[in-house]
Amino acid sequence: MNILEVKNVSRSYKNRRKNGKKEILENVSFSIEEGKFVSIVGPSGCGKSTLIGMLAGLDKPTSGEIYIDGKLVVGPDNGCGLVFQESSLFPWLTVEQNMEFGLKVKGIKKAQRQELARHYLNMVNLYSYKDYRIHELSGGMRQRISIARVLALETKILIMDEPFVAIDAQTQSMMHDEIIKLWEKTGKTILFITHDINEAVFLSDRTVVLGFHPNNVKASIDIDLPRPRNRESKEFLGYVNEIRDIIGRCSNE
Repeated sequence: MNILEVKNVSRSYKNRRKNGKKEILENVSFSIEEGKFVSIVGPSGCGKSTLIGMLAGLDKPTSGEIYIDGKLVVGPDNGCGLVFQESSLFPWLTVEQNMEFGLKVKGIKKAQRQELARHYLNMVNLYSYKDYRIHELSGGMRQRISIARVLALETKILIMDEPFVAIDAQTQSMMHDEIIKLWEKTGKTILFITHDINEAVFLSDRTVVLGFHPNNVKASIDIDLPRPRNRESKEFLGYVNEIRDIIGRCSNE
């Protein structure tokens, strides 16, 4: 069953200087099966951020439709949870209070908020830090809290917008292993946005490639590799080179 369906979605903006319009995305179509891990890659300016905004219900397509769990996306309360590049945690709150914040906004009672918060803190192995302030945590720990906070909302889809770009390479590698473990534990559908082709191949069941002229889907590649994946294997590097070649051709068009 497809949990997400993007059907012929376009987004354009008025271009006042040229007295016309600027096409950001044109006839983008793809779908994601429930429980799958799918990455979107593409060159800068191909419309990834615009697509995220529409999937999250923060922006509307000029044309086309987006469905989550069979329901048309018309606003933010649509079954998507977002994890951004920066942790976006509140520094004046404790870890546990940060975890409970979104649940409180949704009107969930205190006892249930606490239960959910502590459950997902345990899942990311940070329960012992529940009374810490955000400045006391490392960058990797902050991002794990951000992920746990969104998981606690128990949305249908977890959208991750380059969540590891701001942390060092060693921590990134650790976080890749952590997110795979969380995905396997929760069975969550994950849509992962990245510029890093190696990251996409390491994490994903499938990689969707966006490109230019027009800005739409250029390829959808199933990553048929066993887990855990070997980044140095011939097969792994084959997928990386295939995707890099597609993006390279798009950039030169």
